[in-house]
Amino acid sequence: AKLACCVGVPLCWRKMASPRPFSWLGSALVSGVINLVLNAPIGWALVKPGATMPLWGAPSIALDMLLMAFGLAFGTALVVTPQTRRQISRGQLLPPPLSANLHAMLSRWPRSTFQRAVNLGVLSVLIFVPVPLLALWLFGVEGIDRAAFTTLKGVFSFVEGALVTPIIAVAAMVGQRPPAAAQAPDQLPLT
Repeated sequence: AKLACCVGVPLCWRKMASPRPFSWLGSALVSGVINLVLNAPIGWALVKPGATMPLWGAPSIALDMLLMAFGLAFGTALVVTPQTRRQISRGQLLPPPLSANLHAMLSRWPRSTFQRAVNLGVLSVLIFVPVPLLALWLFGVEGIDRAAFTTLKGVFSFVEGALVTPIIAVAAMVGQRPPAAAQAPDQLPLT
């Protein structure tokens, strides 16, 4: 049996006898939980007991969201892209079937892992940050206590991780060919 890593989960090892199909849901849930477990304690540590984290300024909720949105997508792309490519080339992971439109869109992503990570970090800031900040501002929030900030940071990282990791993994599969022995007979290659 080979050891293979779960996509998006570098610390989760399990024995595998044959290639496993990619799971959108599994990748999303595992990544979301890992990001929650990593980021919630950071949120707790960032706010002193009895203090509040302001919405604006430095440090602030806004700054933390900007840095977390960029960093989470950037870091995930740096880890998951080469990991997924390696699993495909070793025949440990079977890519999911993709629609022609999704395949065409993902094939236009940069080949360079670093450039892909930077682009995804910027895109994540634009997608994930404005709505929660606008909501907090519209509700008149000027700051939140330690527990609320910890919860916000944990939920934010869960949602972003769960949404970006499967997309990053599938994008890394485009253009990769699993060994012929690992392909399912009814599966089209992602080239």
